[in-house]
Amino acid sequence: MAHQKKDFRITVEKYLKERKPNHRYTAFDYCYNHFHPKNFDSMKFDMKESCLVLYNYLANWWMLRNSFLMQANYEHLIPTIRYIAASDPHLWKIDVDCYTDNNIKNIVTTCKDIKEKLALGKFKPSVILTTKILLGVYGFVPAFDGKFGNTFRIIFEDCGFRSCNAKACQRIRTFYEDHKPEIDDFHKSIRTIDFLTGKTTSLRYPKAKIIDMYGFQKAGLKNG
Repeated sequence: MAHQKKDFRITVEKYLKERKPNHRYTAFDYCYNHFHPKNFDSMKFDMKESCLVLYNYLANWWMLRNSFLMQANYEHLIPTIRYIAASDPHLWKIDVDCYTDNNIKNIVTTCKDIKEKLALGKFKPSVILTTKILLGVYGFVPAFDGKFGNTFRIIFEDCGFRSCNAKACQRIRTFYEDHKPEIDDFHKSIRTIDFLTGKTTSLRYPKAKIIDMYGFQKAGLKNG
């Protein structure tokens, strides 16, 4: 267990070394900051700016490459932004330490809704794309991309992390409980970076994002 805790800290710290105001990793900060209820006025928001913020975040995380979104531009995100603007502010209070059955249900429902809003004709968004948006906007679940999946399929052999469902969320909750002190420490110390000033804000990195960082970075270390 001590080795696992040390491994977790080292892996997350390697990720954080790359985090600078102009680095692609910080696209998460700018997206999360923009849509967080502390900053986002659902009655007065700028649609064009919001579409561009989300579009840039997705571009920085390779979500446009080989995606059906390459057949559209950022205007296609308008229905998704409208959905986000109408979201219950409670969604931003959900994190891995409060993955109750009801909150997990809300995560799964939101994922399905975002998938419907993003659809382009016969093209349906992947779980990678939809969970990447859930992470960047709400911060309540890791992104189930290839690297995260590769890491967590080894940790939990009974879950494929190829769908945002109750079982996957329950396994993430278990991982949090097994690494609670380390994750809580990072949560307390890491705050998002402000786009205009390059300084830290009052918003803390969600615990789900910290788990996402571990899963992403751990797979990179194995492959590198």
